[in-house]
Amino acid sequence: MPDLPTIPLPDRLDLLRRARIVLEREIVGNPTPDLPEPSPTLQHLWGAFVTLRERSSNELRGCIGRMTSDLPLWATVEKLVLQSAREDPRFEPVNPKEVDKLRIDVSILSALLPIDSPNEMIIGLHGIQIENGGHRAVFLPQVPLDMGWNREETLRQACRKAEIDETAIHAPDTRFWIFRSISFSEPKSLS
Repeated sequence: MPDLPTIPLPDRLDLLRRARIVLEREIVGNPTPDLPEPSPTLQHLWGAFVTLRERSSNELRGCIGRMTSDLPLWATVEKLVLQSAREDPRFEPVNPKEVDKLRIDVSILSALLPIDSPNEMIIGLHGIQIENGGHRAVFLPQVPLDMGWNREETLRQACRKAEIDETAIHAPDTRFWIFRSISFSEPKSLS
């Protein structure tokens, strides 16, 4: 079982605050307040995903992640929030009028653990990475739960996302990894 990083509540709040400040500075042009020195926990080199959702509808607005990082966690999250806002190919870049209407979700990832069979994945506990022929897809642990998918549907959707044939699930050259994550979010409402 992949070991889950420990992120105390003050560090979670600090990551969310940093992500919000960077988003407002870079997209809206707001001045940057002084931030405290990141804690030792936030100096670790963990992978992360940053997801942007519309507060009112919970609709996805952008999501970019890195399974591993050579940057401290705080810098990884700051970089990913901007990539989620500007570079997710599924969406137009976030415009300044949208920023206050978006909620930031952060997921900190454990190390990837290779598995021999996708049957080792436990829905809701494990995220999955699938790779075949240079094509790869990742789903965070919460995605199948949010979508109501069982293991088979999760694997079909992963193949679709990776742009590989669904039969690749059973191909000997398809590789699978599982991981765990800690996810936390800004409030759904600012009121």
